[in-house]
Amino acid sequence: MSEAKHAVTAIVVTYQPSFKALTELLTALQTQVAHIVVVDNASDTSVSDWLADNHKNVSCITLDKNDGIGKAQNVGMEWAKQHAASHVLLCDQDSVPRDDMVVALLSAESDAIAEGVNVAAVGPRYHNPIDNSLSGFVIFNRLHFSRVTCDTKQNFIPCAFVIASGCLIRMSCIEAIGGMDEELFIDHVDTDWCLRAHSRNYQIIGACHAVMQHDLGESRVDVNLLGRRRQVSVHHPYRQYYVLRNSILLYQKSYTSWRWIGGDLIRLIQRFFFFSLFKGPRWQNFSMMIRGIRDGLLRRTGKLAS
Repeated sequence: MSEAKHAVTAIVVTYQPSFKALTELLTALQTQVAHIVVVDNASDTSVSDWLADNHKNVSCITLDKNDGIGKAQNVGMEWAKQHAASHVLLCDQDSVPRDDMVVALLSAESDAIAEGVNVAAVGPRYHNPIDNSLSGFVIFNRLHFSRVTCDTKQNFIPCAFVIASGCLIRMSCIEAIGGMDEELFIDHVDTDWCLRAHSRNYQIIGACHAVMQHDLGESRVDVNLLGRRRQVSVHHPYRQYYVLRNSILLYQKSYTSWRWIGGDLIRLIQRFFFFSLFKGPRWQNFSMMIRGIRDGLLRRTGKLAS
């Protein structure tokens, strides 16, 4: 076990988790990191009791109420700081890293730093079990996003942003850039952090040889958008609210780049029409997205009121 590995703390955020899936994740992490802390967002079932019975070497923090993923990640980061972590590894409860993912993330970070890259965060590629494919990484390309893939000689690729699950961040970067924006609650919390990092001359990179299985949405559908076929993640209508609201909130932040706004706005318009007209429940999707647009323009934050 390497010294670097001993300094990595995995932060697993849970809310009403499947214990079978959580066991898979924790088992995969235990041989890769020094510490694991589960931060539970006030699930109905006691995650701490389950961990005490099944994973005694995993620490647990149970929050009094569900204040969102950003809050839970910040709590986990503070725990990691108190336990002298050099890095944190953010993990969603429905993710499973390959057994060499953390080593590959650290290797990519080390190579990038050696080349003079001011690295803030490193993200893995994501395995899609439906078609057995691996994701690429997103880069800025004028006013739209493009996906790039690694060639066999590359260990890392500079990219626009990475999603939180599987993301490795140095503690020193958290101290310089700040923690997660708790007011966003869910969706674009990771994007906001990456945009802040870019604005402070840090770089986000993708690790070509790090792989994680991660469910992007409750299901996926194949669609043809302007002649381009792609898979679109499908979420519950309430998530449409957060995606649109938080995008509009980010458009109003001083550190958000015009390149990201241009690319995201195109995707937002596509999302609005697709989920309003073609993918049910259309009326619920439409009404939640309209509400999200309104609240974003009014700069309302936090959890969606019932």
